[in-house]
Amino acid sequence: MGTWLTIGFRALVFDLAIPVALILLALVIVVYPLMFLWDEISGWGRRHRRLRSRMVDERPPLPDPDFLRAVDADEADAPLWLGARSRLAEYIGLPPEAIHPGDPMSEIWWMRWGGPEYLDFHYGLEWKLGIKIPRGHLDSVWQEMMRGDQEFGAFAELTVRALRQIREKTEVPF
Repeated sequence: MGTWLTIGFRALVFDLAIPVALILLALVIVVYPLMFLWDEISGWGRRHRRLRSRMVDERPPLPDPDFLRAVDADEADAPLWLGARSRLAEYIGLPPEAIHPGDPMSEIWWMRWGGPEYLDFHYGLEWKLGIKIPRGHLDSVWQEMMRGDQEFGAFAELTVRALRQIREKTEVPF
């Protein structure tokens, strides 16, 4: 009795697999162009291209040593500063040299289609630095960033300060 039930279930799954796949493919073919059309109608696409052009093409790149001098980072915290900058650049699809300390965070978040996502940044920073950041240790940084329009340098400084506190509490070198 159980084998007939299993065979019937398999037949049902295989019979539905192709129609379901075709429906999903049709949705992608219809929805994806509509998303791009919405981006252009809403102005998001133009704004994204304008910001990207300004950050990447219209100004000189800021190499890591110059960035560290601009934020007045000490040698021990340099990997944290560069990790935060690199992760944020990767998060929004820019080269790290395109992000300057004076860039407004509101414009940086505009570069991300869905806006800022805390956990995505958090886990990406863990991966980038090769450490485990205890849950909740960057919450204050995120809340401060959401409060007002601050510059990337201030956001990175709060992030580095939180990471420094983690390093001092756990005595894990990073």
